[in-house]
Amino acid sequence: MAQFDDTPAPAAEDGLTFEAAMEQLERIIAGMESGRLPLEASIASFEQGISLVRFCRAKLDAYTEKINKLAGPIEGGAENE
Repeated sequence: MAQFDDTPAPAAEDGLTFEAAMEQLERIIAGMESGRLPLEASIASFEQGISLVRFCRAKLDAYTEKINKLAGPIEGGAENE
């Protein structure tokens, strides 16, 4: 039987990286897809997964904004000051 890790996902302040969040999300998905989790564990996994998806989305949005700011002067033809 698949073992369920019901430890809550660390918050961003706990130093969670994008890559670590994705790994946790992949484990959660695998556990849920196995069909072996009890209903309560499935709901807890779903909640944790949603939290991780939101965390990853926020990280991606922040990185996209940073890339756009850095690439803006290059694409616009202006020199970086």
